[in-house]
Amino acid sequence: MLRAIKLTAAALATLFTLSGLANAKPTEITDILERKVTVELPAKRVVLAFNYHSFTFGKSMWGAMIDLVGAENIAKNAVEFYSPINSELVVAAKPDVLIISGRETELKKNPEAMVAGFNIDKQEEQKRLAGFAKRPGWSELPAIKNQRLYGVYHANSRTLSDSASIQFVAKAIYPELFKDLDSTKTYQEFYRKNLPIVPQGTFYLYPESK
Repeated sequence: MLRAIKLTAAALATLFTLSGLANAKPTEITDILERKVTVELPAKRVVLAFNYHSFTFGKSMWGAMIDLVGAENIAKNAVEFYSPINSELVVAAKPDVLIISGRETELKKNPEAMVAGFNIDKQEEQKRLAGFAKRPGWSELPAIKNQRLYGVYHANSRTLSDSASIQFVAKAIYPELFKDLDSTKTYQEFYRKNLPIVPQGTFYLYPESK
């Protein structure tokens, strides 16, 4: 397993060297992989849904990140890349962790839609996220009962700053193992090093008790 991790890191290093980011992402991702190897933890059941459409991801984007940290992506056998997920499937699967992704564009379009991203106020995102806990059948899910409902900026699943999102997913699913990770700090540091702005807004939202 460690050899596989090193090979993965080497491949990533080659990719990011070509992108001018040689020593950034491989180290951050390898850290997560190595921690998972050294600690035996049950594979938590996870559902990630994009906004009120309930789009979810199999082996792409967020789905790939869930796989990477060693959790069970409930959508994996139902969705190849991305597609809406049946609400009955979510309820029947009884996920341990629920993550809702959103973006800025819904802020003024739909008062019930999830929002996240640049210039999004944390309280507004919290309010929108809380509405998802009231979906039919969700109140009895382990994720809702145990306050394991999280929010995330949807666009951060397909950029060179994705290491921050992988940290977020790892910490959301295994909070004790990855409690020292700060995905927002990682995201902002990426911008400081590589871009002329520092992002302001709410990108990764954890329950207040987490």
